[in-house]
Amino acid sequence: MRQLILNILVRLLGKDFYLAKPETLSKEEYDGMLSALWQNPAFRKFVADRDAKLIFTLAGSEGMKPEPRDAYVMHTGQRVENLILAREAKAAFNRIHPPK
Repeated sequence: MRQLILNILVRLLGKDFYLAKPETLSKEEYDGMLSALWQNPAFRKFVADRDAKLIFTLAGSEGMKPEPRDAYVMHTGQRVENLILAREAKAAFNRIHPPK
């Protein structure tokens, strides 16, 4: 009986999640969010620190054992994603507040 009730609940929850539509942001809301991120000094510091940490991880140091190829590719991808996020945030900020 307990198993039957759990199965029914799981099915109902699954239908509820399946029917829920993901909320999407409009272009203006997306630019506003990214612009607000770029205005925050903590975000810019995080991007710079994360980039420096990824560069250090990729370069390694003297005496370090080389990373496996999969880990190297993963860190390279993380660095690219970090730089793309920073670029998009700065571009959104410049669209909303054009440089004088």
